[in-house]
Order: sequence, then C-alpha cells, then structure tokens
Amino acid sequence: MSTLAEYRADLEALLSTVNLTGFFTDAIKNEFINRSGRRVYNFQTWPFLNHALKTQSVANDEYYEQPSRFKKGSIYRITVGEGTSEEEYDMVSLNLYKQLKEQSSDSKISTVIGGQYFINPILTENNLVIGVYGQLKWVDLVADGDKSINPEAFDEAIIKHAFASALKKERRFSEANSEIDEVENAQSGILPRLYNQATKESPKGYVGNVQSSRW
Repeated sequence: MSTLAEYRADLEALLSTVNLTGFFTDAIKNEFINRSGRRVYNFQTWPFLNHALKTQSVANDEYYEQPSRFKKGSIYRITVGEGTSEEEYDMVSLNLYKQLKEQSSDSKISTVIGGQYFINPILTENNLVIGVYGQLKWVDLVADGDKSINPEAFDEAIIKHAFASALKKERRFSEANSEIDEVENAQSGILPRLYNQATKESPKGYVGNVQSSRW
C-alpha cells in the first residue's frame, strides 16, 4: 500500500524522463493519480477488493441502497441472519428475479439494479442482519499520508496510467498510448498479468466474516 506522496514522487520521476518536471502542480498530479487508481480498480473484478459489510433490515422494504464503499453494481452475494441462522439469498438476473417474484416463489433470491439491491421474499422484521458482499472502490487520496488499499504489485500500473494522463495533457498522444498499452495489453500488459496470477492464486469471493460497519 502506497501513500499519495509516494505515488507523486514516482510520477515526478517519470515526468523528469520526458522533461515535464515542473509542468504540473501537485494538485494536478494528485488528480492524475486518483483518476488512474479508479481506472485500475475498475479494470477487472480484483480478488483483493472483495469485501463484506452488514446492515439491518427494515420491515417490508424490498430494496436497499448499495454500500457507498462498494463499486456500483459490484454486489455478488447477499445473506440474511447470523451464525446457524444465516441464509443465502441467491443472486439472480433481474428477469429471473421478476419472474420468481410474480410466481410468488418461496425461493430466497436477490438482484442488483444500479445502486440498489433487492431481496425476495421481502423481510417482514426490523433489524435482521443483512450481509452484503461486494467490491471496494478506489477512494481518492487527498492528504500526502493517505494510502491506497491495493497490493504493491499494482503501483506500477497506477503510476504509468497517471503518467499517460500527463502526456495526454501535453498532447503527446503516441507516448501516452504506449504507456497505456504497457498496462492493459491483453497479451503482455501489467494488469492482465496480475489478473491471471490473482485468479490462479486466490479463492473466489470473500471468505471472511461480514463486518459491523455502516455505510
């Protein structure tokens, strides 16, 4: 995990190689870094971003707001209850959700629509524990000591994307595209390589416990 100051120092080192040192303020460099972080986090469904939070039911509410800490539409699992009473609400497509609901099916199902998740059958009690499993999003780094949550192996991709943004700002598009290709090329790019490694080495989904955290 790197700090904003460390990212900026790495970006400045790259800028010096193409005589762009001093062309951008720290605020603009920070913007490049945060834009790059969002791009890298959204490039794939990364195992390191899998996370779980819990909230409480509201009687007779069918839908709930997605946690603000999650990437939009990234919820992949819903549970209700805790311990031995925990039940899985199978994640299904919107069409199947509508179909089973119209059939008054007893199947415990859930679906995601935009920034909300739906549960059926609708919970009729308050304060039942709902476990929400999704993917954390990039949180903009503002202070120099703010840290990203990604493993160090992702830092190079973040810096190169930020460097590409700086090059585009100076209309050096060919050089910018070359940097992006190094990061995203399907055969040799940094991110596809990291994704292939991650999917081989990591279990699918979040395997820990939901946290007592609001959003």
